[in-house]
Amino acid sequence: MKRLRIVHALASYELGGGEMLALRLASYQRREGHEVHVVALSDAGPLRERFEEADVRTELVVKRAGFDATLFPRLWALFARRRGLLPRQSPALVVHTHNPQSLVYAAPAAKAALAQVVHTKHGEAVEGRRAFRLRQGAARFVDAFVSVSRQTDAFAREHREAPRGRLHVIENGVELAAYGDDPQRRAGARAELGVDDETFVVGTVGRLQPVKNQALLLRAAAPLLSAAQKAKLVLVGDGPELAALQSLASELGVAASVVFLGYQQDVARWLAAFDCFAMSSHTEGLPLVLIEAMASGLPTVCTAVGGIPAAVGSAGRLVEAGDEAALAAALAGFAADRAAARALGVAGRARVEELYAFSVMAERYEQLYSA
Repeated sequence: MKRLRIVHALASYELGGGEMLALRLASYQRREGHEVHVVALSDAGPLRERFEEADVRTELVVKRAGFDATLFPRLWALFARRRGLLPRQSPALVVHTHNPQSLVYAAPAAKAALAQVVHTKHGEAVEGRRAFRLRQGAARFVDAFVSVSRQTDAFAREHREAPRGRLHVIENGVELAAYGDDPQRRAGARAELGVDDETFVVGTVGRLQPVKNQALLLRAAAPLLSAAQKAKLVLVGDGPELAALQSLASELGVAASVVFLGYQQDVARWLAAFDCFAMSSHTEGLPLVLIEAMASGLPTVCTAVGGIPAAVGSAGRLVEAGDEAALAAALAGFAADRAAARALGVAGRARVEELYAFSVMAERYEQLYSA
């Protein structure tokens, strides 16, 4: 494939599913010999350093408060410089946006700079009418509008988020070699958590924000954490709900059995420490971390939203969004029958091997870049 000049556009360098996909795609594309940049509209978050460690050039074009009309010409100038003054002698420019905010500002600016524009929709955005109209208008400047699951694509089609002829589905994928059975890694992570082999560890990974609804998981896990058997709940991630979740753990009387690890760069290490993976979101696209958990051989219990049911299939447990009792029962079932839980984990790993290979995902994006 011809060498490309690729710019990934993000709202910030915060840790999130879209940002992690951009990081992994950019790292892979750099290894493949493409020239890769990332631009963010805010310097917030820990991922800028990780992009730079992957030899991906980082940029910052700061969005001012409110609707920032000055951002369009500033982004256009950046993309025009990246495209080069002699485009026929330079690699083709692709701009890949990953968030609603980056779509609104970067897509029109990129198209004005004569770039190929690709947008990835990572979930079902909850927003007001004005924000939706801005996003819908910006989508007219993209050459390909990608949803990470068929359910997310159906949502986009129903709400006419982009011209139908430009809609695509590319499901998230993971590099399988990074996950799986590693007794040494598991022992080290569990030792750091202070748990022995008998302790049942329920884990989740994600930004601590209302849409992820970790409060539901805390309430559902409380009976298990309060029972005579040893159990821990581990939350990996940071965000605005941290203080509220810590207070809830205290109110439930389970604070001693709940560990808030904050942002962690090596997610695979902590997945290895878990005995099951739980996700309690109100809404999702196709969570990258769910695929990672399945690739790690973990039994999963998740709310049946977005692309989660199609991803999990029969290799995990699904509960309705907001159903605390069903989530609690599923967690208790895993803890009571660990052999059955491990069998589900094995089935989940096999499902990822069959359906969610990173190489397939990356190849499909490169096909869109060159279309």
